[in-house]
Amino acid sequence: MPYPVNARGIDVVVGWSGASERIRARLLEVFCAGIRMRSLVGNLTTLLVIGTFIIAKTPTPAHVAWLVLTAAGGCLPRAYAARLRAQARFDEAPERKALCFIAISFVYGLVWGAGPLLLLPHLPGEAAGVLLVMVVLGTIMGPYAAIPGILYARLVATASLTLVAVAWNLGLAVALIGGVITFWLGLRTDVWRGYHRALRDQLESHAMLASRQARLEQANQEKDAINRSLTRMAETDPLTGTGNRRRFLAWLDAAHAPLALIVFDVDRFKEINDSLGHHSGDLLLQALVRIVDESLGNAGRLARMGGDEFAILLPGADSSVAIATAEYIRERIAWRPLDLDGTTVRITISLGVAVADTPDTPIDIAPLLAAADTALYAAKRQGRNRAAHTGAKGAKPRDEQSLGV
Repeated sequence: MPYPVNARGIDVVVGWSGASERIRARLLEVFCAGIRMRSLVGNLTTLLVIGTFIIAKTPTPAHVAWLVLTAAGGCLPRAYAARLRAQARFDEAPERKALCFIAISFVYGLVWGAGPLLLLPHLPGEAAGVLLVMVVLGTIMGPYAAIPGILYARLVATASLTLVAVAWNLGLAVALIGGVITFWLGLRTDVWRGYHRALRDQLESHAMLASRQARLEQANQEKDAINRSLTRMAETDPLTGTGNRRRFLAWLDAAHAPLALIVFDVDRFKEINDSLGHHSGDLLLQALVRIVDESLGNAGRLARMGGDEFAILLPGADSSVAIATAEYIRERIAWRPLDLDGTTVRITISLGVAVADTPDTPIDIAPLLAAADTALYAAKRQGRNRAAHTGAKGAKPRDEQSLGV
């Protein structure tokens, strides 16, 4: 059966009326953190001193039994709190766990109240006074701000037995005075309610700040994801999925020599596009990109510069590597038939190669692109289906060299 989290009776007993689930869990965590075992040392020391005084006056088995029960009772809530801290599951039914603390406190209050009932008949006046002071201090001292219901349980359990013991042994007048003091202590629970309210306000403020921080971080992550997506869209060719001219120029701008640049296009692409249709032309470009990507592997970067013109960046490559790469790609495309929606075609490409070979120098993009274009035009003039090479960046083009068949 589900625990009645929002039952008003439970809220009143625990003292958590109106608290959210998160705050209830935090209140329980704060309470458990406030009653660690080391905080029992002072209590046990005080109890030992007073117990020694009492036993020295009238050592009886009742004295010893009460002292042992009082000391053991102080360990019980701390042991339960240590178990909850070890489990670190304060958000699971925190009201049930708070009620367990209240039940433990009520029983412990009965133990405190049993002290006067058992011991007052055997104690002289000064020892009785010490005992009553100890009972009062033991009742009102505790971490009640997190769970105010514990204070109510301690007052009811301890005061009831203590007043009976006082009335029986010291007379109704003294009991009446004790009752007035107890009533006053009950009224002073508003102090602990104020502490509780302040603690809840602090926890709620922290929870609100944490929630806002989490929402802000989530919004920033979503913003970063959108920005990354927009950047990819702005730098990716939508037809072939490879980089576009903008991304390629960014690559060049960030690169340093030595490197090689290869530009190529499809021979007589317009004729193919006009005869087979634009859809087949798109399929052709997509198949072309797949072949070039397979040929390059991780050795270079491919981008579509526009139409059927593409460019390849080969970082660290010299002229021999660039020429060999261009020839390898040309041969693979020339000898591989393409299936365009049931129509098989063979295509060829022409390539232009340019090299920037001065080590560790920034790339002068315009001259490098111009040199590669010059080589490409030379390959076209020499009959297509071939690669041509021109000089290094910034140099005047050398006589074009045919590298094809």
